This record gives sequence, C-alpha cells and structure tokens, in this order.
Amino acid sequence: MERLNEHHEDIPQSSDNNGWSDFPPFRGDAVEQSPKNTEMKNLEEIHDCEIDMVAENPDVLGYNIDSKLIVWPERRAQATKAKEFLDSGGDIAILSEQLGQPAERIQEAISEELSKDELLDDTLSKLPEGVKFRITPHAPQSAFSVANSERIVNENGENRFRINRDAMMQVRKIREKAAGSELTVVMNQLHKGEDGKLTSNIPENPSDYISLCQSFIEQSGYSEQAGKGLVLELGNECNMSHESDGPLFKSEAFAELVDAEAYANFYFETAKALKASFPDIRLSLTGTAFYDYDFTKQVVDRIQAKKDADESLKDTKIIDVISFHPYRKTVESPTPFMSNGKGLSESEVRERSKEYWESLSSDEKDVARSEILSNLTEEEKVVASGLSSEEIESSIAYKAYANFDRQLESLREIADQIGAEVTVGEISFYAGEWGESVDENEQEKNVTHGREKGYASLLWPGEQIVKHENPERRKELEVGGKNE
Repeated sequence: MERLNEHHEDIPQSSDNNGWSDFPPFRGDAVEQSPKNTEMKNLEEIHDCEIDMVAENPDVLGYNIDSKLIVWPERRAQATKAKEFLDSGGDIAILSEQLGQPAERIQEAISEELSKDELLDDTLSKLPEGVKFRITPHAPQSAFSVANSERIVNENGENRFRINRDAMMQVRKIREKAAGSELTVVMNQLHKGEDGKLTSNIPENPSDYISLCQSFIEQSGYSEQAGKGLVLELGNECNMSHESDGPLFKSEAFAELVDAEAYANFYFETAKALKASFPDIRLSLTGTAFYDYDFTKQVVDRIQAKKDADESLKDTKIIDVISFHPYRKTVESPTPFMSNGKGLSESEVRERSKEYWESLSSDEKDVARSEILSNLTEEEKVVASGLSSEEIESSIAYKAYANFDRQLESLREIADQIGAEVTVGEISFYAGEWGESVDENEQEKNVTHGREKGYASLLWPGEQIVKHENPERRKELEVGGKNE
C-alpha cells in the first residue's frame, strides 16, 4: 500500500474491505454522477437541442439522420393513400378497423410520415454547410435495402434497383448541405429469405446487394465523380444478432446469429466490386454496437487475408473506415464489452484487464497508476482505503483496460495496420431506458473530449434529454429567492 498511497496521501483509511472479489472498484461507471432532472422534454425541444449542439460544434460533432426524417417507402405509400381517402370524406373508423389500429394512432402515423420532408428541410436549414452526416433509416423500412427497392435492368443490361424517388431526393438535399464533407450512408443487408420473410442474415451471394450499392451511387449522382465524397457503410451493427440481449436485436434489422467469417466474405466481395467501378468511393465496415474488439479483429484479419491473396487488389485499399458505436452512460465510462455480440462477464473483462496489464512495461504501468490514483473520486478513495496492495493493483489494471480512450485506441491500432480510420459513427449516452439517449452535459463533454482525443462523433437522435442540474446555480437561485 505504501507505494500506491504515496500518490494519494489523503486517501482516508478504513478497516472495512469493500471486496474487490465482489465488486471491482475504479471501474469508471460505478460512481453515481451529479444529481439530474429526468423530466421528459417534448420531441421538438429535444430536436432543437441536438441541432444546436451540432451547429455550434460542426468540427467534432455530426448528425445521424434516421427514420424520423428519411422516407419509409411502404409507409409513405400507405400514408398517402390513407390521406387521400380521408380528404375525400372517408371515415377514419373504417381505416381503424382495416388496420387494427386506434384512429388516433393512424392520424399520428400519417402525419409523421408525410411531414418528414418538411422536418428534414427545417433541420438542414438550422445547420451550417459542411456538417458531417450519416444517413441510417431503420432496416425493416429502409429505402436503402434490396427488400424495399424495385428490381430493374439498366440500358446496359445490368441488374439494378430503383431506389425510392422521394428518399433519393432527400439524399440529394443532404448531400448539398454536407458540401465539402463526406456523406456516410448505411446500406442495410435486409432482404427476403427463402420463406419470403424479411431477414438480415448475411446472404451467401452478395450480387443483389452489390447491385443495390451501385444503384445508390448512380442515382445519388456520386458516380459522376467515381464515388468521391461518399462513404458507404456495408451493413449496420452486424456484430449483434437475435442471440444478443435486448428485444431490439431480435427484430428483422439483425441476423439470427453473428458470423464474423460470413460478414467478412460478404464485405470483401462487395468492396472488390464497388472499388473496381468507383475507385474514389470510401467503404466502411459495419458499425459495431458497443465495444466488440473480437468481431472487429476477426473481420479485418479475414478481409485483409483475402485481399493479400488477390493480385488485382494489390494497390487497392479495401477498408477505409472502421465505425464504432460507443453507447454508454458517461464520457468517462467504458462502452459495454462484447465478443461477437455477446456481453462479456465481469470476470472475463477482469481476466482481459490482467492480460493487458501484464503486457505493459514498468514505465507504462507507472504512468497509468499515477493518472488513475490522482483522479480518484472521494467515494473511490474510501473504497481504496480498505483494499490490499494487490487489490488496488487489480483495480488499477481494470480501470486502465476498461475505459473509452483505451477502447478507441485499440481499434485505432487495428485500423493503423491497414491504413484505415476509426469513426465514432453513433454516440449516445443512455440513462437506463431505451430512448433516454441524449444527455446534454455528457454530449458537451464529448465534444471537448473529441477535440482532445482527435475524433469526431455523430450524435444519434434521442427521444429524451436528461438535463443535469447545476448544483451551484441552484444554490444561487435559492439564495436569490430568499433575499428577494
């Protein structure tokens, strides 16, 4: 303890051992943050808050444009038809009975779908030119999928898909606003399986998917510049599946199981074809949900092995971007650890942290110890006072391994080996329930952290902002009220 405590002489002493074996201290997300007001804000306030943050920090904060703004082709057709029926004097009770939905919900759905163009225009008008955008409508309804696009044959006799015209008009507006910045678009691998049902299982033959990507490049106008300015993300969060925790992952947007080898083969064949036709396009691996080093490393290694064995790709960069989706509670806390879509247990993370710690040099360990111990919270100091030297060393090893900066750096190490970059493609700070996904204070800290650590992140639109109260400001208001 003497050597460790010399960094923090003010650690209070305690005879109560808080039990490293029961709960690993210093983990980064274990200590409650400042008091906060979790009162729901309405969607308009949330939307404006998010847009303001992006507009004020376009150098390090971009915006994900999701299904709140992008047309869903089938829903648009249904909404248009329903509105025409109602405008001609039709009774909404008839629609309610036919669709099995309350009349109020039908009216809401019609309004939501038919107002997307107006909302997109309003959003774009509030942002400066050159903002970073990533377009990713939810998979089951996405216009950018084989399942929701019309098969055609072009004038050259090549198989193509006619992507929904309304959605492509939106893409062109977004492209114009992005100006000199790259536009990232997620191409979902959603298709119909042999049973005719929607599925996101990786298809053995990617020919249809390749045709879809080619169609998007051509119909968006990027083909005129050989794909320059466009980043296509091939699939979304393919490291998650129906086997992963949470009902979201059991939807058609995700495959039945995670198969890193199948995805790598799928990516390679698609990338090879697209790079041959559009040499200036940039391609991104599927954004990985949470921190899934194992999936990323396995996929990259297999793709690179296939590239190295293909003489025609000798001078071609096959992976330009590795996309990381670090959903977590605070900027300081780590993103949940996954391995091919399955969460790692505390003991597994602890074992990996031990291996990581043992790989460091003595000087690297000293730097880590000093930094971690000098930044302990008061609560963590109390915890540390009841631990042995060995337990404190284990705690330091855990925190050195399990933090966002190290997670980001480990992905950068993979990317550096192949000349790719890492982007923080979706960032959101959740507060316990799905939808509580944007925290104003944390997003502000994320902006500062991004500048310091050299990354730009793309904010994922949320449906609730958790607004932290400022304790000092609250005291000022209370004192002022009493004085009055």
